Amino acid sequence: MKHVPLCTYLLFIVLSCSAKRDALCSVPVLTDYRLHYPDRALERGLEGTVVLRLLVNAEGKTDDVRIHRSSGFHLLDSAAIRTAETFIFAPAVVDDKPTQSHIILPVEFKLTGMDFETWITEVVVLQEKIRRSQSSKDIEDLYNLYKRLIYSIRYKTDMDVNTYIEDAVATETAELWEGYWSLYPAAVLLFIDIIKRYPDSFMSLRAQVDFKQYMEDEAIRIHRELSQSHSYTVINRLYNAIGDR
Repeated sequence: MKHVPLCTYLLFIVLSCSAKRDALCSVPVLTDYRLHYPDRALERGLEGTVVLRLLVNAEGKTDDVRIHRSSGFHLLDSAAIRTAETFIFAPAVVDDKPTQSHIILPVEFKLTGMDFETWITEVVVLQEKIRRSQSSKDIEDLYNLYKRLIYSIRYKTDMDVNTYIEDAVATETAELWEGYWSLYPAAVLLFIDIIKRYPDSFMSLRAQVDFKQYMEDEAIRIHRELSQSHSYTVINRLYNAIGDR
């Protein structure tokens, strides 16, 4: 099952079916994958497309993954290779038999222009899965989904995104932004939400570290955009929520 919003990436498959003309041939179909978008790339706002050439074997797994065209960023190129290792295909079929095939596949790492409706749909699905299973992998996927929104709207002041953030976070977390929903983007709440929802998870610890690092710059922006009383109030709320003050 895919665990990342479709707005964050695009996958194309091009297959050259080198079979006999009268052979019945089908292309491999990607059925499962996990996009690896490195934290350092997210924080730096790196975007780009890596074109991969790979062999899909008769079992639907990837072999011999190579970079056909670089994104220009080593971080993204490496992440594309790692992503390809997670691909699961329904393999190509020739004369009713699974067969290996070479494909050219671009993987797009994209932050700008996120579809917030798609994002919140993915969030709700993952939150429900976690509620049922408490899977650490699903919690990690949810946190990665949160981070893509956090870093996609960094340095922006559009308040429309707050509707989706309010829908995503728990009521307890949303209350931290009371009085501020129309004043400042609430992306930082997504760190708090992971910390509060899943306090015993490894991702909660990761989110605490990431939150403090993020706030080094975010606190400056909050002070710049809001009045002194408003800025100090909301910053104190955030730190108090994680027991840091």
